[in-house]
Amino acid sequence: MESPALLRPRAASSLPIKQAPAVEEDINRPVRLFCFHLDDDSDITLAEARSYLCKEERERARAFVCERDRERYIRGRGCLRRILALQLNREPGQLEFSFGSHGRPYLAGSSLSFNISHSEGLAVCALSHSRSVGIDLEVHQEAFCFGSLLSMVFTETERCHLDESSGMERRRRFYDFWTAKEAMMKLTGLGLSLPPTEVELLLAGDRPCGFTRPLIEGTTLQHIDCKPFSETALSCYLVTAPRHRNREIDR
Repeated sequence: MESPALLRPRAASSLPIKQAPAVEEDINRPVRLFCFHLDDDSDITLAEARSYLCKEERERARAFVCERDRERYIRGRGCLRRILALQLNREPGQLEFSFGSHGRPYLAGSSLSFNISHSEGLAVCALSHSRSVGIDLEVHQEAFCFGSLLSMVFTETERCHLDESSGMERRRRFYDFWTAKEAMMKLTGLGLSLPPTEVELLLAGDRPCGFTRPLIEGTTLQHIDCKPFSETALSCYLVTAPRHRNREIDR
């Protein structure tokens, strides 16, 4: 399957919104991806983003102690609402989110599957009418010591692949492996309720290319290149699965 193209949120307004279901059924591009910045007004102004938020989102924004984190949250929610609204031909502020038993948001009565991930000042959003989606993005933290986590999140085989490398390459593999796993955990809607060690990667050389566990028919795993949007070292992976075979996967 061809990797989805990354779009900026402003580009959403030029997409054929009313024809979206037909476009989404294109076998080569069943998923749309949007990448946006959270630290400036290049994709959405703080005032516009805030105007879209519901009461609960406004209250959560006020709870942030750090102003930078508060503004990132507001822009992230605002961009998500605008992107979804354009796909559904609705107003951003009128969208009402429901939540699955493990906290995954969805839009009741809509076939649109969506998932968002953010790290530092960058965010990505995946959406599709024909497939369930899970996406994860992580900026590489040079000061982060992950050695003590390896036995808790990776299988023995995965740890062996990590041990074959060192330095920056080992760090890159750690983040690639983790984002691929978390994208699957988000796809299922279970999040961290699905232990990372129960998600086992299929590896092609030093890159994740699929899963040996859990087995979900028709699942795809794709590496997403975010370099056009950020010069920072980061990892981003997208997992998709056919919705007609996994009707409850988004809940």
